[in-house]
Amino acid sequence: RSRRSSLIHAIALLFTVYVASTLIAQIPIAALAGVLLAVSIRMMNPREFREILKVSRSEAFVYMFTFVTIVAVDLLVGIQVGVVTAIVIAAIRVGQTHVDVHDVQGGETARIHVGGPLSFLASNSLESIRSGIDSAKQTGVRKFVLDVSDVSRIDATGAEEMITIVRETIADGSRVVLQGLRPETRDTLLKADHENVLADRLAVTESDVQNALFGKQQRGIERLVYGITRFRKERESRYKELLEQLANGQSPHTLFLTCSDSRINPNLLTSTDLGELFVVRNVGNAFPPFRANGASSEASALEFSIKGLGIREIVICGHTGCGAMKAICGQADLTPMPGLKNYLHGESFTRLTEVKLNDPDTASRMNVMSQRANLMTYPFIRDLVNAGQLKIHLWIYDLKAADIDVWNDLTGRFETISYDHARVGKVPNNFVMPDFMPDASRPGAEAAP
Repeated sequence: RSRRSSLIHAIALLFTVYVASTLIAQIPIAALAGVLLAVSIRMMNPREFREILKVSRSEAFVYMFTFVTIVAVDLLVGIQVGVVTAIVIAAIRVGQTHVDVHDVQGGETARIHVGGPLSFLASNSLESIRSGIDSAKQTGVRKFVLDVSDVSRIDATGAEEMITIVRETIADGSRVVLQGLRPETRDTLLKADHENVLADRLAVTESDVQNALFGKQQRGIERLVYGITRFRKERESRYKELLEQLANGQSPHTLFLTCSDSRINPNLLTSTDLGELFVVRNVGNAFPPFRANGASSEASALEFSIKGLGIREIVICGHTGCGAMKAICGQADLTPMPGLKNYLHGESFTRLTEVKLNDPDTASRMNVMSQRANLMTYPFIRDLVNAGQLKIHLWIYDLKAADIDVWNDLTGRFETISYDHARVGKVPNNFVMPDFMPDASRPGAEAAP
């Protein structure tokens, strides 16, 4: 009745034929022919075949090929052919690897994007990498980036071939770097690298790539152009439906206020898609207090997201190692940046600058609470929170742990985030919450004068 039951039936039939062949030999040929004909007629259901064809052409091919072989040759042969054909098709799918070559940076560098598994079945794709490198060399390119971030797995054969490609590429003085290896594929490659060919040629970030190829940073616009080119190739298969939906409007569920720091990526941290987060970013993840005639971009975003989009969840996300908090703690020279200095000593950070702080990470935790207090000065925010219709969450992203701590009003401490916020977070022993901070920022508190 199902594909799984059909497979089990086929395996059981093969087992019976081989084990009980002597007994089956006693059955008259005419009876076996009748069984074969009955099985063939029951098997060939036009409606079922059409349904399979709609879902998968390859499976429909296996279906028809098995049927024709059973009728034209033999039941046992037909089943064997069907099973083998299905295995071959599955192996081809598993071995599918995609290779795309992009010429960037004025023809000085070529990026080759490799996706899928690298195994003994991907020999043609590995040859495509060679061909791409050779073609680029003929145009004068001598620097190559192998983007392997989408390589799902690699076996011993694939690892040896990739190392050979790197060895051949650098033989004439060219430079090559492998970017974005997953931990498991990285380990496999390093175990196969007996000659240390990959030393200093594995990159995690774009900065690593530029340092390996040029010894210094190159123009970031070239990296962006490559990213856009890659997005164009992927958007049809991966993002088409989502982008079509978003073209008609947005309905985000959360207002996400965070720092401008390049190490913070809200969608990456929360595993969310485009259109889910309404993001506001600035230095120090700050909201200015309410002013009746104020016209800040943060206040405008707040009004639009809450009143216009109907958002009912707000996340204020600070982070450890924040440069703004270091400056507030007096650990950064702001003399060359008077605008930044005035900003950090402005009304958005008044509570922090009034307290002498020495630890930037402590300041980051106090800051998210202070920003909630600033939010509560907006009458429409205060009314929604007090009515239980709006929630404000305070997060700290720990850069070293790559994890989120959340403030728990019930326990009065930061805890490692979870569905029930049950685990206690990593709060520094010297962290003392100022008396004004919980009272000023707790939901239900009156607005600051």
